[in-house]
This record gives sequence, structure tokens and C-alpha cells, in this order.
Amino acid sequence: MKKIVVSLVTLIALAGLILAPASGQSFGTQAATVSFTSTGNNTVIAATAGKAVRVTWLWVCVSAATNITIVEVRPSTNSGAVPMTANGCMTLPAVPLNGFPLAITSVGNAFIINQSGTAQVSGAVYYDLTNI
Repeated sequence: MKKIVVSLVTLIALAGLILAPASGQSFGTQAATVSFTSTGNNTVIAATAGKAVRVTWLWVCVSAATNITIVEVRPSTNSGAVPMTANGCMTLPAVPLNGFPLAITSVGNAFIINQSGTAQVSGAVYYDLTNI
């Protein structure tokens, strides 16, 4: 029996061939820090002309009870309010292999998180920009 040795570099290269992005898209995953205390809409990822923000992973923690809403998400206008308790956290896991993002904005719009209170909202968002 022969042993097959495959380097990690080879596996990554093969994965890149299998999971290559569609036309107009990239694997340019970026991270944005979530940190705000303001009531209402809080821009987490600024708008980019001609691009939509595709969120692939998100986590937030809050210091006090508040409602969190993801704003400007296609096809509806928002996610609906998610009630969070003091010192609570929410994690939306990485995109599954089926390719559906957790959230995607309309082209040219920012990714916004709205809160009903004045809690410290902290966390991170991983995303990429796409032409859809």
C-alpha cells in the first residue's frame, strides 16, 4: 500500500479551484469592529459605490438589555428586532458551504445595526464586497 502525502499548500490550492468565487465576486474577506452606544442606526460597514456588503459571520455582545436590528438587508428592509439581555451575546456563524450569506445589503448601501437602547454594543463582522 502506497502512502499519499499531500501538502497543506496543495490542499489550499485545490480548495481555491473548487470554491472559486463567481464572476464579480472575491474571497476578499474583511473584518469590521462593532462598537457603539448610540440609539438608532449605527453604520458598521460604510457603503461602497457599485458594491453590496455580504456578511459572512457576525458576533455582538451588549452591556445592557436592548433590541438589535440588522438594517438594510435584502429583500426586506431589516431583520426584525432581536431582544438581548444585559451581558448577552449573539453569534451568527460563518457562511455554510451552500454559499448563502447571513445578510446582504442592496448595492451601494451600508451595513447598519440599529439598537433600541444605549447599551455598549461590541463585536465583529466579517464580510466581503460584491457586485451581486
